[in-house]
Amino acid sequence: MKKIKTVFKMDYDLGKITKNINQEASWLFDNDAENFVIPTVKIDGTSTMVKDGVLYKRYDMKPRKISFKEKNRRLNSGEPKFSWNDFKAIPENSITCQDSFDEVTGHFPIWVPVNDSINDSKYHIEAFNLKDSWSDGTYELIGKKVGLNKYGLENHKLVKHGSIKADLKAPFTLENIYTWLMNNNEEGLVFYNTKTGDYAKVRRSDFAIDQSYSFNWKDAKLDEFYKLNEI
Repeated sequence: MKKIKTVFKMDYDLGKITKNINQEASWLFDNDAENFVIPTVKIDGTSTMVKDGVLYKRYDMKPRKISFKEKNRRLNSGEPKFSWNDFKAIPENSITCQDSFDEVTGHFPIWVPVNDSINDSKYHIEAFNLKDSWSDGTYELIGKKVGLNKYGLENHKLVKHGSIKADLKAPFTLENIYTWLMNNNEEGLVFYNTKTGDYAKVRRSDFAIDQSYSFNWKDAKLDEFYKLNEI
């Protein structure tokens, strides 16, 4: 799964979105978007993937620190900001999320197999062991030791991406999206294009909306999602 593009272009200096639409997400503003776009809730956790019965966690490879002198040399010579020589080797048995690194940030997300001998993977394994088998796809790991545990859980669970639909209707304008985020204590929205299989996202933080929210989801609510979505 490729790293999902934001609906609106970012101003990285200010850390906020602009009103300019990312070309990759222009389909969200088609006149008939309501017929093929499904808005879903963006879960606040950490991304995981199940493929052929193997659990993976996402790891964001980043380029090595580049000296100020080297940055200037590349800029003045017209060379790209980053190159593959700036990265360490991709770990064995990993799966790349996209063909290349982001030309602006240098980030290059990959899927790394979860290793039960590594301490920071134990919560992934706890959630994965709740079921004997999982369908292939991407999930969000949430729970007590994940981030700020905004769902108020005592354990750890996997929630399949796209399984929680958002009650947002077209047109998906910036104003309507902002209003939805202000009225709903959610981390963001992910829009799914049923015609092409593409995704686009908006995050609460993109609008500089207060992040000190909590959901206080109880296990019963999550169990309901599990049952409804067979996850």
